[in-house]
Amino acid sequence: MSGGALLNLQGEVVGVNGMHAFPLWEIPSVFESGEEADKTLHDKIVRLSWAVPMEKVKEMTRSE
Repeated sequence: MSGGALLNLQGEVVGVNGMHAFPLWEIPSVFESGEEADKTLHDKIVRLSWAVPMEKVKEMTRSE
């Protein structure tokens, strides 16, 4: 599901799925600060399938 759209009840894109159960990288739960999630939090993130909010996606893709 990584990269798929997250929709609200009105069908609007509100986020992008960014986590999947079997990541291709070694440390999948790293925060913007560089801090890694502990195992308990990482397991919760995977179970809840947290997504990247659209505001963050827009911020990361803005041209400078």
